[in-house]
Amino acid sequence: MKTAKLLFKIMVCLLPLWCVMGYIAFFPQSYGNQMTAYNLWHKKICRSKELKNYNTIVLGDSVANAAYVPDYISEDFINLSLPQSTPIENYFILKEILKIHKPSTIFISFMNHHLNGYMNGLFDERMFSHRFDFKTEATIMNYARKSRDIATIFPPRHRRYLHDWVLHRLYLPPVFMPSLLNSNLNDRKKDNDEFVKSLELHRGTFTSRSQRENVDNKRIDYTAYYISSLQKKFYKRILKLCNEQNIKVKIVILPLSPKIRFSENYIRQRKEVYEELESEFPNVEVVFPFINLRPIDFMDTHHLNVHGSFKFSVALRNRYKDIFPPSATAPLSERTINGREDYLRLENEYATLLERIEDPFYAIIFNPKGDLAERIKRGDMNRKGIHSYKYDNLFLLNNDALDDVSLNAEKQYVEFSLGKQKKRNRENAARRHSYRNRQ
Repeated sequence: MKTAKLLFKIMVCLLPLWCVMGYIAFFPQSYGNQMTAYNLWHKKICRSKELKNYNTIVLGDSVANAAYVPDYISEDFINLSLPQSTPIENYFILKEILKIHKPSTIFISFMNHHLNGYMNGLFDERMFSHRFDFKTEATIMNYARKSRDIATIFPPRHRRYLHDWVLHRLYLPPVFMPSLLNSNLNDRKKDNDEFVKSLELHRGTFTSRSQRENVDNKRIDYTAYYISSLQKKFYKRILKLCNEQNIKVKIVILPLSPKIRFSENYIRQRKEVYEELESEFPNVEVVFPFINLRPIDFMDTHHLNVHGSFKFSVALRNRYKDIFPPSATAPLSERTINGREDYLRLENEYATLLERIEDPFYAIIFNPKGDLAERIKRGDMNRKGIHSYKYDNLFLLNNDALDDVSLNAEKQYVEFSLGKQKKRNRENAARRHSYRNRQ
């Protein structure tokens, strides 16, 4: 009798925990962020018979998601690239796909830093959303455990990765509590449902749906191209699986911003890696960058924006007319293209404006007058910080230009805005300095 009472008390004490765990397990759309919604959609589509509608599939990471836009390529084309993923995860994704459907062609694109072993998206995105089943996750954990690169694969959690895996797999609150608390402040269910509708409409592409331009003038030097032994092993498994299924593979090295400079050593090492893959698997074609893009075609140094992805996708369609014949190609008349571009512009314009307004390092100038207006019109201020954000008579001026603008005649129009902005910048800098000292 006493034992029964004790068990009853234990169950009553654990009931709140079980309720929270049940909510976490059954309602991820209500507390998860956009990437949670994407991984859940990805899981659903890869196990759905709907895949049979698509003869061409994209695998890869976020640079692939940004570059390939099915709307501009073909009606039987779907982008299943998974942001922050590696060849290891994509191998198991391909196995899922082949259980449902055998596509005729697969395009594969990875950024080089997702080939060096670091699986930064496995815990925070894949395990958080339970993208893979227990068997797949256990297999990945086992390979990681045996690998000599464990510190590289799971930094900074390489000493506790099994512990973190158990927390994710059992839906325990310590992992999910921050998202649960934040979801009370945002209507995430509604936002995630709308996001999934957009994914279905545009067949997987979402990263490039922004007009943001890369305005950072800093140059980056790439000196070495490295692929870890474990990632290379699974890359070859992907190609071997495709070869066995008689699937054509196009490994496309995507264009990067002209602000990146490649050393001769980097170019040589990259060529050696892909020549080895191409020679070992007869169904593989390696395609090096075949289109020249400008910095304004990129959101950052790696990801194409809406303009760059449009140019790349149309160039890809024209390059592979045997894969995308006219009967399977989306009707891309000039009117259709302009209509889609206008839609994307309207969709992103106000989001970009709000993003910049919320940025503490921007000042807002409305209806500038006199000399400042003339300098903006001539484009003299572009290199001093005024970017291409113009909404009627509203301009955005970044922090680098605050001390450089001659206000003079237009002082009465912008003095208050700039003064308030400088004060906020000083306060933010003081807070960051105080935080670093506490660290």
